[in-house]
Amino acid sequence: MNFNIFKKEPKTLTDDQYKLINDTIGYSGRMISASKRTPQTDGRDHLVVFNGNLIVEGYGKVWYGDLDITRDEAKIKELAKALGTIYILREMDCRFDTAKNPDLGKALFMTDGDEIVVASPNFDRTDGKLLRRV
Repeated sequence: MNFNIFKKEPKTLTDDQYKLINDTIGYSGRMISASKRTPQTDGRDHLVVFNGNLIVEGYGKVWYGDLDITRDEAKIKELAKALGTIYILREMDCRFDTAKNPDLGKALFMTDGDEIVVASPNFDRTDGKLLRRV
């Protein structure tokens, strides 16, 4: 089933909203690791969505790039409070043919700003931490 939020034409972000996104999580196309290996700089595995997409309800796809959910969780929630509900999708679930009509039923995570909700069976929240199921 395709959960589509675009019942009408998506709104356009203002320059201030683009600036907020760039100042908060960086410019679109951000790469965390050229080798696409998960960072382990602080002694714990980071939950990373390589080539992820941020979709904001009412606006559509507003950002793409590598997201370190472990490091960026507070920033993503901050954006959701300012812009609206955010859905995080994998690259192919919001690219090319699917970019204008993403299937939000394939979202890995979503947030309205309070907490990041796990929307995929591949991940879990344990003791307050987002983890990949093994």
